[in-house]
Amino acid sequence: MFKCLCILSTIACFAEEPDVAKVSEAMGHLIGKNLQSIGVGVDLDAVIQGIKDAAQGKKPPLNEEECVQALGVLQEEALLKQQTQKAKEAEEFLAKNKQVEGVISLENNQLQYKIDRTGNGPAAQPSSEPLLRFKVHGLNGHLIGESEGEEVMTLEDTLPGFSKGVVGMREGEKRTLYIHPDLGQPQEGLCICEVELIKADAAKERPMPQLEGLEVTR
Repeated sequence: MFKCLCILSTIACFAEEPDVAKVSEAMGHLIGKNLQSIGVGVDLDAVIQGIKDAAQGKKPPLNEEECVQALGVLQEEALLKQQTQKAKEAEEFLAKNKQVEGVISLENNQLQYKIDRTGNGPAAQPSSEPLLRFKVHGLNGHLIGESEGEEVMTLEDTLPGFSKGVVGMREGEKRTLYIHPDLGQPQEGLCICEVELIKADAAKERPMPQLEGLEVTR
């Protein structure tokens, strides 16, 4: 916030005829954007009153440390509420989606998948490091993440819903995974992953490291 105010001050200094009203309104927009970024609903009238009081040198109702602590509690509550709502939306989607032909449910209906293209190569195992292409979307279609071309992943180190959905895939297979936030990312809600298995276990194809200067004694 301080940096933004400094920028505005610099702009005002170089303007031929500074418009105080416009600068003041712009400052209000910056404050509003900052309030949105904290993810907590606030009383705008109280915020405006606080700005007025600060300009007049009045004492705030909370000191800085108390304000930060209270804000942290409010943010945690808002995040929990948001995650609860997203979990509910995911459950509603999965309940309907399991009725779709070709959709297979796993993990107490918290993980579903459908095969978009069959494969006929070796299958990925829980301990595999498969070579994959993938793209992940949220329930509303927004992009959460995607691979950079073909990527090697260690299934033991990935999200439970993703790894369990990939296990059993055969080389050349494409699947769409539907992952409940409890097995994925609670902050994102339902994750819809499009996955293509290139190699079931790329680790098996890595060359053995050359060890020089070592001899086997018997």
